[in-house]
Amino acid sequence: MKILFTLLISLFLTGCFTTQKEFEDKLSSWIGYTEEDLVASWGIPQRVYELKGKRYLTWVNTGQMTLPGTQPTYQTSIIGGYATTTAIGGTPPMNILLNCERTFVIENGRIQTWSWKGNNCY
Repeated sequence: MKILFTLLISLFLTGCFTTQKEFEDKLSSWIGYTEEDLVASWGIPQRVYELKGKRYLTWVNTGQMTLPGTQPTYQTSIIGGYATTTAIGGTPPMNILLNCERTFVIENGRIQTWSWKGNNCY
């Protein structure tokens, strides 16, 4: 079981790295474009910050997902003519918060760089 879990996690992470590169390539493709071009394509940013002639435009996506739990196994013991059943293991469902923040830095009217953070960007 541990080997299967390790294999699945490895495949998942390998897939993420490829997808992360594609995601970052898409962000990089905006370098040199105007703020107007970006806003026309992405819509109004959730946050705008200005500092020393630079504008920081940030788009935020949030959400959630629920991972199902696992069922316990049951063990029945008979002691002195009485049967006792005990649940072993199992996990409850888990709620995962998802988010992604993408920030572009605008200087002299053009996109200079970008950054991202979150667990649901790509």
